[in-house]
Order: sequence, then structure tokens, then C-alpha cells
Amino acid sequence: MAQLVPANVYWGFLICILTGMRPGEVGQLKCADICTDGEFYYFDLRPFDARGGRVALQDLRNLKTNAAGRVIPIHPLLIELGLLERMQDLIDKGEERLFPEWDVYVRKDGSECWSQPLSRS
Repeated sequence: MAQLVPANVYWGFLICILTGMRPGEVGQLKCADICTDGEFYYFDLRPFDARGGRVALQDLRNLKTNAAGRVIPIHPLLIELGLLERMQDLIDKGEERLFPEWDVYVRKDGSECWSQPLSRS
């Protein structure tokens, strides 16, 4: 059976719809951003973990605004559909990002755009 929608676009749209995240935030997700408290899963979009001490500037997350750093619950449907399995498959392949197929698009002004794969589809 032919796949009508690439897997990365499928997951990208589902995450946007079920979490309210911006496409540019979804494109920057790392596998390590999927966390659990033992009961619930969530995306951790905070710019850094203060418990880890100082963070190098290049290691800070690129957020649209200061208020964009937050913790976002992952809808149970995403878990049932296999988001954790996708994450584990990518980790097993040595991938760091949840969407390694998405390349950053650098605009003429030098700003980075991570939403192009969803915008184009």
C-alpha cells in the first residue's frame, strides 16, 4: 500500500493539532524533549534546565518569544498512535531530533525557519 503522506508530515500535523504547538516549534523538537513524570508524557520546551547549572549560549533553545518556554502535555492519542516508538526508533538510529528530515530554512535576514515542511504541505 502506498503511503500518501510522509511520516514526518503526518506526525507534524498531529502534534500541532493535538498540542497547539507552532509548526516551527515542532520542527525543532528533539527526542530528549519527550519527558514523563511517571504518569503523563509531555514536551519540555523550556530553554534550559536550571537544575543543570549554567548553559552555553549555543545550547539554548531558539524560541519565538520569552513566553514560549513551557511544558506541553502530549495527548494520549499521540502515545497510542506510536509517537514513543518513533522516538525510540530514531534514538536507536543515532538521531537526536524528532524530525531529522526537516532541514532548517535560513531566511535572507539570517533568521531560521523550521516550519517549511508543514507550510509547503
